[in-house]
Amino acid sequence: MRCDSKLRWIGGLVLFAGAACDSYSCRWTDEPFPDPVQTHDVEQRYATDDGAFELVLHADGEWPLVAGTTSLRIETSLRGGATQPDPDPDSRPALFIDRPYVEGGDLVAQSEPVVVEIGPAEWRIEGLALAAEGVWALPVWLEQGDIDDSIELYVEVVGDD
Repeated sequence: MRCDSKLRWIGGLVLFAGAACDSYSCRWTDEPFPDPVQTHDVEQRYATDDGAFELVLHADGEWPLVAGTTSLRIETSLRGGATQPDPDPDSRPALFIDRPYVEGGDLVAQSEPVVVEIGPAEWRIEGLALAAEGVWALPVWLEQGDIDDSIELYVEVVGDD
């Protein structure tokens, strides 16, 4: 087999393997869950994985979160200081979140949450469909200009008793 044929074969294999991954949890590449899982709490600062940003989680209702659909807020800043509003849209911070999933289980939220910017470096995460009790991972990533970083927030969800 010639070298370019081998490369095409390997490329096809990689493409096929990537197509087999249809759930978010198999695409997320952050470190595995710590054991035991340490949940994040409201009103405390947390650094992102590479340390580029800090964020603070705010509850819009009960804490810990109750099973069902809920929302929360996330406030961010570049590490070491608050971000300043900038008229250049390419240098303003942006926050993204993918479908949450239960730690150690196969349960993934039915839909992606909706991210709504409510102020400079502050977002409301709406439509968090956390359907069951347990520890949920919320995969979050942030971008500002050429800087990007991510964090998985671990939140406890309790029953509505």
